Amino acid sequence: MNSGTAEPRKYGPFELVSVWPNPDDETRQKVVDFWIRHGVFNEQNKEQAEARAHQLLVMAVDGDGEIAGVSTAFKQPIEQLGFPCFYYRTFVAPDHRKLWMLSKELFHASYDALNQRFQEKHDTDSLGLFLELQNEMLMRHLKYAVWEADGMNVVYIGRSKTGLHRRVWYFDGAKVP
Repeated sequence: MNSGTAEPRKYGPFELVSVWPNPDDETRQKVVDFWIRHGVFNEQNKEQAEARAHQLLVMAVDGDGEIAGVSTAFKQPIEQLGFPCFYYRTFVAPDHRKLWMLSKELFHASYDALNQRFQEKHDTDSLGLFLELQNEMLMRHLKYAVWEADGMNVVYIGRSKTGLHRRVWYFDGAKVP
């Protein structure tokens, strides 16, 4: 597995491994198979899965190398902000969703990996990690304007046209252009 610049971290039985910005072929294929197995993609849209696999950021893997969850990111201009951020997505396998904290740990590890690159002067045009919260339960219960738990500083910036909460976790030292 091609590991990125951030050090792997442990969460329970999982290792969270950054593979950004260039996951190797074997890792990408393993993730495509993972997504297809869990119905995120199917054989008809496998090309979309293969394209998204190039956006792979962090993987949660167990001691046997089995994937429990992944995050992806790509640069995107955020109209509400007037500058680009990394658009963040995550998927945790249904068997591991009882460990609801795994999603949060993937988010943390993803931020850490991209923030480290920002500090090293890579991708400095993208000022943070952007997400649209699609989980209705989380939207109902996590209504704080700023998520500050566990060292996070994730700011609410409004809603999408479809009503999803939009949030940004800015990189350390990021300055508005």
